Amino acid sequence: MSKKIPSDYNRFVKLENVGEVSRPVDIDQSVTGFSQLVSLRIYRFLEGQVINGGAEDDEVCIVFLSGDVTMEVTGEEHHTWTIQGRKNVFDDLPYVVYLPPHYRYKLSPHADAEVAYARARAEGHFPPRLIKPDMLEQKLSNQSTSVQILQEGEAEKLLCREFSLALKHEQHLKESTREQLFYIRLDPPSSKALAQFSKGNETLTLVHGDTLAVKPAEQATLRAADCKLYSLHLSVDKPSN
Repeated sequence: MSKKIPSDYNRFVKLENVGEVSRPVDIDQSVTGFSQLVSLRIYRFLEGQVINGGAEDDEVCIVFLSGDVTMEVTGEEHHTWTIQGRKNVFDDLPYVVYLPPHYRYKLSPHADAEVAYARARAEGHFPPRLIKPDMLEQKLSNQSTSVQILQEGEAEKLLCREFSLALKHEQHLKESTREQLFYIRLDPPSSKALAQFSKGNETLTLVHGDTLAVKPAEQATLRAADCKLYSLHLSVDKPSN
């Protein structure tokens, strides 16, 4: 059964040579039961912190929700990217970094930054790259905006997009063979949204910062009643075993 996973804004983790760092979203396979989509973690980094990390055995999609940073990437290729990000997820399109397995990075925020990391198992068939806002495909309708970040054929397994809904509109989430995560933000943050599932006629109330984990073969509808809704949508290109 699909479920919602709340953010914990009091959760801090200790990173080596950095200290305490806020990690309000910490979702892995022990929480979702997924076999292909490894994790989604969102951090709040402060100006002056220097974050050293690595992809390990995964491909990683790093979405900059807000903030300005410098990203140094090392592995078979070496890159240094300066990212002048957006103010918030409703403000503009994102910068995104894709890392294949076994690459390392150093992230230096120039202002407070919120950064989302999504992981899936991979073998390393795609190179690291910076995806800039002007490289993204944006689709507009009278009720929603959808931005494709990683499409089929652009990574080994990970698929990533952002979408937003206007006030009093809804988005039908088609039945899929894929494992899916929908990280939700609302404007204003005190608002509520709804996720209604066709199986069992279940309805979940969503608040700012919730993540919706949707298992394969489930259909749902997201409704933004008295707010604007943003979602970071993650899935895998290959169905789970």
